[in-house]
Amino acid sequence: MGWFSRQEDSSPADTVRPISQERLIKIFDEEEWHYVIDDDNDLGGRWGDAIFYFLFHGEKKEILQIIGRFMPVIPEEYLDEFRVFIEDWHRDYIWPKAYRVYNNDGELQVCGEVIVDYEHGATDKQLKQHIDCAISTSLQLFNALKDRFDIPELESNKES
Repeated sequence: MGWFSRQEDSSPADTVRPISQERLIKIFDEEEWHYVIDDDNDLGGRWGDAIFYFLFHGEKKEILQIIGRFMPVIPEEYLDEFRVFIEDWHRDYIWPKAYRVYNNDGELQVCGEVIVDYEHGATDKQLKQHIDCAISTSLQLFNALKDRFDIPELESNKES
């Protein structure tokens, strides 16, 4: 039997249905991931040196945008090298989309972003795969940044 005709294990509970924050929270609870709901009712969590937000867009909230922000600051003197790094990243990797932002203090930071339009819904497995992809590829980006620019780990992540 070929790859495309392979039957996956599926249960009636894992059917294609509209996405929602409640469904993501259920996945977070099952994985025992810590999360917060902020003042804007956005779902967020922290993985290592990054803060991730899980945002819903579109008329029916059918677009899931997962954004990871690397909390360490990129020194301004690396701006030109950083631009080249981002161009190289996009040439070599599909995910995440990487871009620079300036925090409230005017310091340079980087974000990784993976967006999927679930107009026709998704199964729980598909949502979990999207979450895993966004987090793992963003962390890969952030680790590459640490290595390239010799960025130390945040103090709050160091073991005592």
